[in-house]
Amino acid sequence: MASTTEKPAVLKPAVKPKPSGYVFGRPTKYKKEFCQQLIDHMASGLSFEAFAGVAMVCEATLSVWAADHPDFLDAKRLGFGMSRFFWENLGREASRGKVKGFVPAVYIFTMKNRFHWSDRSDLRIEVAEDFKKDHELLRDIPRKELLALAKRA
Repeated sequence: MASTTEKPAVLKPAVKPKPSGYVFGRPTKYKKEFCQQLIDHMASGLSFEAFAGVAMVCEATLSVWAADHPDFLDAKRLGFGMSRFFWENLGREASRGKVKGFVPAVYIFTMKNRFHWSDRSDLRIEVAEDFKKDHELLRDIPRKELLALAKRA
């Protein structure tokens, strides 16, 4: 048996007029202070993506901020250079024995992943014809004479 009762009317909430300049969605968490904070963060060797933890947002939000705020994009670019300086300076100091507990393999792994370092596997050396001729001439000179010539130079 079919019911002939009508459905109750659904009450709609009153819609308040939106203020001028209103943008749909959640307000941004972006603050201008983030620019200097990002630079300082990256200058200590940390990554752009890790700044999401400082700002309490996801990584994708950082990319949106960089696209929407030119100052934040400039801070990202400056910070990247400062981060690279931090890591290269660490490697230099470690190579001088000034970093206790330094692990070269970890450093190399970090540099390859963060800064796209790679091992060269396709090294080519092209030698000019003149050099080949000079090399053949030098081959005929006894080693002692070559060393004496090098000392005079």
